[in-house]
Amino acid sequence: MTLIDPAVLVSNLTKEVRLLMRLDHPNVTKIYQVFDTTHELCIVMEYAKGELIDYIAATGSLSEREARKYFRQVYDACPNRAESC
Repeated sequence: MTLIDPAVLVSNLTKEVRLLMRLDHPNVTKIYQVFDTTHELCIVMEYAKGELIDYIAATGSLSEREARKYFRQVYDACPNRAESC
């Protein structure tokens, strides 16, 4: 098993969170703030009713058409697609 260097992990997580905070789309949950304590990383985000994972668990999977629909929503939410996503 290969362990990930904690500094690399934090750096990658920071980049991903910054990108997620820039997303602005009605079908993507908004992240408002991220902060850490001595033992935890806390994310303050918009309340979202329902979960895609619940839907997938209930139906077993997404069809290719459904997966494309959700991917398109995430892609459309990216502010600078060529640079960020």
